[in-house]
Amino acid sequence: MTYYDKVFYCKSVGYAAVAPRGGSASVGQIVRQAVTPAVKDERCFVCIIAGTGGGAAPTWVLTKGAKTVDGGITWQECTGASAVNGDLISTSNWDTVKGKAVLIGQIIKQNDEANYHICSTAGTAGTGAEPAFGAAGSTVTDGTVVWTSLGAVGNFTKGGAPHARIFNAGADPWFVTNGIIYVGNNHAETVSTGDLEFVTSYPAQNVNDIGKMLCHDHAGSYPPTELTTGAAVINTGPGAVSWLAGGAFYVYGITFKAGVGGNSADAIIKIGPQGGGNLHNWTYFERCTFWLASTADFTYIYIGQFIYETVIFDNTTVYFNGVLGQLFARQTKFTWCNTLQPFVSGSKIPSFLIRCGGASDAHLDVLFEACDFSQFGGKVNDNSSWWQGRIIMRNCKINPAMTVDTGVLGYPGNAVELQSCSSGIETSRSERYVLEGSDVSDFTVTRNGGAIDPGGLPQSRKLTTFPAALWLRPLQSNPLALWVIGTGSPVSVIVYCGVVSFGVLPMNDEIWLEVEYLSDPDSTLGTIVNTTKPTVLSTGIVVPADDSVWDETPVGFTPFKLTAAILPAHPGYVHVRVMVGKPSVTFYVDPLVVLG
Repeated sequence: MTYYDKVFYCKSVGYAAVAPRGGSASVGQIVRQAVTPAVKDERCFVCIIAGTGGGAAPTWVLTKGAKTVDGGITWQECTGASAVNGDLISTSNWDTVKGKAVLIGQIIKQNDEANYHICSTAGTAGTGAEPAFGAAGSTVTDGTVVWTSLGAVGNFTKGGAPHARIFNAGADPWFVTNGIIYVGNNHAETVSTGDLEFVTSYPAQNVNDIGKMLCHDHAGSYPPTELTTGAAVINTGPGAVSWLAGGAFYVYGITFKAGVGGNSADAIIKIGPQGGGNLHNWTYFERCTFWLASTADFTYIYIGQFIYETVIFDNTTVYFNGVLGQLFARQTKFTWCNTLQPFVSGSKIPSFLIRCGGASDAHLDVLFEACDFSQFGGKVNDNSSWWQGRIIMRNCKINPAMTVDTGVLGYPGNAVELQSCSSGIETSRSERYVLEGSDVSDFTVTRNGGAIDPGGLPQSRKLTTFPAALWLRPLQSNPLALWVIGTGSPVSVIVYCGVVSFGVLPMNDEIWLEVEYLSDPDSTLGTIVNTTKPTVLSTGIVVPADDSVWDETPVGFTPFKLTAAILPAHPGYVHVRVMVGKPSVTFYVDPLVVLG
């Protein structure tokens, strides 16, 4: 078993503050390259053999833990490691690596926490007593490992040797299973050419392995005890910012910006790996911001790429500088929740809250929950592309002008739903749009003595079918649930309805009930009954008339009722669905189910 470091630090400002390589060095001294390295080649090095350097800068060996000989000095790569960043607690002691394979560059503390020691020759640590570690610059053989002492733990300051970029901190072999990258809140990583990417897929993936990237107070405790915001990853050129990490990640407090220095259609943000067979692609962003500064047309924040994954925005915001900027979801389970102002102040507000798909394989499961979308007055969804799945908005505050695109919804089973959403408690909207039609709250045409919404207003359900509705594929209402005490006696389930038909009652193959209840006295086995015709070859019959009084009815309104007989065996919920199999018609339904 190989031992890996779990904690690394990243802070662009801290990296810039590291002294560049000079003429001489003592053991434990930290330096960075004197000549500005290429992007992603930024490293910190610790002196393990003191001396005087060569005249010209050495050719730095950039791999993790590698040694570089510089005249009479030997340096060893140590970028981001907890020990050289003043984090004693996160640095493992010798007992932790006892008997394990140790990679070159691994830093430990001796068991009494007096000194740090770096692995200068890889091998397997011994299994006996802790070796007799010495002072700075001394070496000790431990099994087949050679440790070189870096000196007293107090010589290493907070954030003294951080990564310059999150890309570097997340690269293999630095980042490993369940690792943590602490990013200073003054971190401001930039790139001016090409794309700025975070790409990693750490080893030994399973469903319980979650990597973490956490913004912390750079001047606070090491390791951090609290999280904050402020760290930024910025593409100042015309390129993209891409989160392409495979596996599972939790990200806190980071701002990702693209297009800051150029208006280009390529200045986009991508979230999601572009390939690979990892079944646990899951990324949770909390208190993050995704910022598109470009004003170019159709600059998107892409959520999901070419393999299915889960992406969560929790108290996370977005900014669009272009009027055609949008969220674009594909092949993803996307949740946006717990956000009081989803669009950053000054952001352009898009016409569509989310654009879906782009291909026939674009499966989606989208949930907006507990967000305040008062800023947004456009359409929830954009149906200009094919997609499969559901879009649900639940317990959100919304702008009264917000609508749903009820165009071609793509495939049977697709749905866009609003569940308990409103601009105020007095007008809670509950709506469902599918291929066959819509089921929406109505506060105008209501039955006297019928259902009351949470704000105290009478309400009904307005079921409107589209041309795709058929008897074999009807519009199904949202289920109406009620608790019954099963006695083994027959119970009538009654739903009151109405239609504009000028006195003509509908047939039971145009509208009917489907009722599910617990029918088996010895189990929770359910039974589903309906009130429609028996088979597709049968002829429907007229449903019964009703004399209920409805308010604000349109001209020609005809009331009627639907009744189903059930025989519940024991207490439980009864779920009632109103089914409409006639295309291009509107029915009003009182959602207060009555038991006869």
